[in-house]
Amino acid sequence: MASINQHFRPADYDAEAIRCVREFGFVGIKITPIGHACHPSSRNALHVFEVCRDLGVPLMIHTGNGVPFSDPISVNKALGSFRDVTMVLAHAGSEIQYASGDPHPCRSLPPADTFLNFREG
Repeated sequence: MASINQHFRPADYDAEAIRCVREFGFVGIKITPIGHACHPSSRNALHVFEVCRDLGVPLMIHTGNGVPFSDPISVNKALGSFRDVTMVLAHAGSEIQYASGDPHPCRSLPPADTFLNFREG
């Protein structure tokens, strides 16, 4: 997993992500919200979702302790907009309880306490 600072200029972020995936063989990109002070629904983080979509790689978001940045519910906005991006919410555990009444059809909570959003289709 490539962990690139989400506050880079978009062109610089894109170039580094492409280099990590295509040249170095990274298999995904990671957002560490608390480490980079980047909320998962911020403009910078949403750009990372777009890059993952373009590169066809999964996105892992480090969630858990560290509210508000690492609260698992903070990715809810992106779930609806990026259904074609495979997402892994690491360390979400039992904290990820969606009470909205609008469950997302492509997610599960496996025993390892990691939330997966599989690509549809």
